Amino acid sequence: MRPKTAHEPSTIALSAIRTERETFATPIAGLRTPLSRIIEILKARSEGMGLRVVRTFNVSLKTVIDWEERLGGLKPVLMLYALLDQFLQLVIVGDELYTLVNKNVPQKLSEGWTIVEMDRASRFLWELHCGQKEQQL
Repeated sequence: MRPKTAHEPSTIALSAIRTERETFATPIAGLRTPLSRIIEILKARSEGMGLRVVRTFNVSLKTVIDWEERLGGLKPVLMLYALLDQFLQLVIVGDELYTLVNKNVPQKLSEGWTIVEMDRASRFLWELHCGQKEQQL
């Protein structure tokens, strides 16, 4: 084995690079078919298309069965989300507050600020950030 010169590119072992995707350890991890295509096919199945008729999408029966088994556990969550999305409305209110430090001073003399985003009905705080007055909001 000869020593590397300065002009040779260095190689990094692929096992040393760790990449995690957003879908890592989720039901859709490792799917090679685009999600929009899977949704189209599963929607046709839920609207009454038989399993064997799904072959018109040029997808094997085993693939569709695997998708249904993999994604079937998500049905209750997705149904609840669809129900809540249809009947509940979130109104999020944002406001800038000036922070009181040691004593009450006018806003122009305040040293810091606080940004608050809150659900109007439940008063649930979505965001709360503080910073120095010089910082951009």
